[in-house]
Formats: sequence, structure tokens, C-alpha cells
Amino acid sequence: MEGALQLKSRDQVPGTWIEEEVSHKFGEDADFHYHEVDEWLEVRRGGFAFYSAEDLLGSGEPITCTVKDVLHIPQGEVHRVKITDPAGVIDL
Repeated sequence: MEGALQLKSRDQVPGTWIEEEVSHKFGEDADFHYHEVDEWLEVRRGGFAFYSAEDLLGSGEPITCTVKDVLHIPQGEVHRVKITDPAGVIDL
């Protein structure tokens, strides 16, 4: 489904993607929010669980992302993130 939230392969990332390494410690979870642009995350170390807004209704299952996973989050997708690895996470 076009624009749907899903794991992708690294070769599907647009050439215009600006890579910026970001690290988060265990417990530095992000509450529900959204972005004005498409977001691409590639996990370099650790892991996290991604919850879409459907989780607010109890109907959404998290997407678990670990090393080398690439996640495409469409513009405006309301979501939250829980850091699941005790060592934290580094993503692009």
C-alpha cells in the first residue's frame, strides 16, 4: 500500500535523504508526535518499538526495529517510540 508505514530495504531510501546520526538512551522514549515531512530511520545499534496512533485505541501492534532495519514513516503519521535495548539505540 503506497505511503503505508512499513519496514523497507536500504536501497529503497530516497537519494535526497539527509543522514544524521542520533542516539537515544534506554528510557528516552518519545511520546506521540508527528513530522511535517516523511521520516526514514535506519537502526545502527540497539533497537526500538514503533507504535502508530492506532495504538491509542489498543488495536495497533508495534513494529520492532533492530540493527539494519530501515523504517519509512509517512508525513503526518502520528506515532510514538519506545527504546527497547538496554544499551540504547543509534539511528539515522
